Amino acid sequence: MTAATPVSLAARDIHLSFGPNAVLRGVDIDVPAGSTAAVIGPSGSGKSTLLRTLNRLYEPDRGDILLDGRSVLPDDPDRLRQRIGMVFQQFNLFPHRTVLDNVALAPRKLKKLSADAARDLALTQLDRVGLRHKAAARPGMLSGGQQQRVAIARALAMSPQVMFFDEVTSALDPELVKGILALIAELGADGMTMVVVTHEMGFARSAADTVVFMDHGQVLEEGPPARIFESAETDRLQRFLAQVL
Repeated sequence: MTAATPVSLAARDIHLSFGPNAVLRGVDIDVPAGSTAAVIGPSGSGKSTLLRTLNRLYEPDRGDILLDGRSVLPDDPDRLRQRIGMVFQQFNLFPHRTVLDNVALAPRKLKKLSADAARDLALTQLDRVGLRHKAAARPGMLSGGQQQRVAIARALAMSPQVMFFDEVTSALDPELVKGILALIAELGADGMTMVVVTHEMGFARSAADTVVFMDHGQVLEEGPPARIFESAETDRLQRFLAQVL
């Protein structure tokens, strides 16, 4: 199975409330095809909620979401999620299945691949994340970093056009973080369209094409890493960077 052609992603005036709490308040975001956007900001600013809204795990109250310039709101959400791969902080692997089965399962079930084709595809993606030699292992035998690599391989096996990463290193031991970030940066360098919610400012600075700063459900600043990190315009971003850098 060939890799999907990356597409652009855009959000227009996205609003979402949980009861009386406005969680997203008019968010706009533009991610050109083949580029990486890093979303930074304090905890509770709406970063993870934005990702879940962009792939319609949450339905926006207002606004539009566009892939390749076309609204995806009329689409079947399950079909949309085959176009957008998502990797979470929790690995969500099936503990009683092998690593190979974890990666091969979705292509078999959703893309109707034969067992042999799904197995070959899974081995290719495990190779890509450096874990082909662990194909027969169960997730519980792997380190946290290895399990996160399997979760990334599983998402890639569906040939997504866009990848979302939600704080994927925050549950990992510090010595494992660098390897996962390098893998994500490699995917970006290979031309995958990506949105990466992260607390890792070094990654945002070095691997992103655009950095989006969110606070209280709004995008306060957006621009190339050099401008965001060296010429912050708002007091809020300046204060945030002073705390995290």
